[in-house]
Amino acid sequence: MNAIHDVVRALALAALLAACGAEAVVTAADQADATAVADTTTATDTAAPEDVTVDTAPLADTAPLADTAPVDAAGPPDALGPLAIALDDLCEPLAAGLCRIYVGCRAATSSASVAACREHTEAACQLGLDHARAQVAAGAVVYDPDAAHACLTRVDLVDCGPIDAMLAELGAECRGVFVGTVAADAPCAAAGDCAPGLYCAPDAGGACPGSCQPPPVAGESCDNRFAPCAAGSVCDLGVCVPEQVPLDAPCAFGDQCPAGAFCAEDEEPPRCRARRPASADCDDDDACAEGLFCAIVDFADAGSCAAKLAPDAACTPLLLGAQCADGQACDGAAERCVDRPRQAGDACVEGWEPCGVAGLYCDISSDTCEALPRHGEGCGLGGATTCQYGWCDAADGTTAGQCQAFAAPGGACADARECGGLDCVAGACGLDAATACHPDRRGLALGTGYELF
Repeated sequence: MNAIHDVVRALALAALLAACGAEAVVTAADQADATAVADTTTATDTAAPEDVTVDTAPLADTAPLADTAPVDAAGPPDALGPLAIALDDLCEPLAAGLCRIYVGCRAATSSASVAACREHTEAACQLGLDHARAQVAAGAVVYDPDAAHACLTRVDLVDCGPIDAMLAELGAECRGVFVGTVAADAPCAAAGDCAPGLYCAPDAGGACPGSCQPPPVAGESCDNRFAPCAAGSVCDLGVCVPEQVPLDAPCAFGDQCPAGAFCAEDEEPPRCRARRPASADCDDDDACAEGLFCAIVDFADAGSCAAKLAPDAACTPLLLGAQCADGQACDGAAERCVDRPRQAGDACVEGWEPCGVAGLYCDISSDTCEALPRHGEGCGLGGATTCQYGWCDAADGTTAGQCQAFAAPGGACADARECGGLDCVAGACGLDAATACHPDRRGLALGTGYELF
């Protein structure tokens, strides 16, 4: 185990994989609707659901980090700068900041849910510190207390927004907190052990420890879990391909193409082409120029590019494509463009017009947006398979269950989902050394490609 895998993964996955669930979109405008805990004295989410109130205070959980007094846990007092964060003092402010972002930024989140996140996340981080101290002492990983202060300052100040944008903003400040030192071909026990530019490759059977290797480049075999591509490339169908290609070049997916272009999959091989004008043939909105959509009638295989409708204009419910202005959708009953669902009580259609704000879900029994259930509340039925914080013990979205608190590190478990981002190892929540070196276990990946540390 190393500092990055143990501290960051224990902390981050506990706070983020659990907190984000299926909700991936938070807009900057949602900050006024977000809720958090300003009084940090609550330790656990123990109140009955009907007693838990939504705290609408501003998202301010921590004192300004500039006031942090120097401490000597990472070395002698004179070894730390005036604003440095010692390793032993990392968990509390990091847990507070991350839970503010990933739970408090959700709409209709109770203060008790944020408090529960902070308690569990800090405990998971402390578990990681037990291993991190030894790795830092052994020289496998270098911890930078000044970089930690800069990172925590950014975590404390970042605004609510889309999760990938928040992580991108944090990444520049936080990736230098822990730096691996293990050289190429040397053994590595965890994903962050290797020096910059290398990754920890498991053995042929996917087991740990592994060895530090340079990442595969464009044209070489890859695996997002075991062999991620080098910077500038992405793994597509087991082969590294360029992240960006020029206009008219072969493409594997739309994001490879430059601005104003799309990947024309009706060609062989597919190529990046300029987006098409009004009346041109299309089979997807991406094929049409800005301000246009692909109008497909009666579920045909293709249609033609047409101008998007004005706000609140009459629309055709069965016309495929995003025909309404940005931020609106076609109301099937009214046959008119209306604002997309954004708050509890708005009409929605799961899979067609879902609730567009993190913290809400589309209740399939009533076709309305509802707040995610809290600890102790029912879940599962109606499609609420994610809780505000904790896990839903229902088998799926068609059976009744209840939102449960995550087991503490070392607590009993039958499945990893009960552990809030930790592993379930031999019936207890913890960190699994057998998978610690897997590249996908490093940092705050969250499926976005970003890492915090």
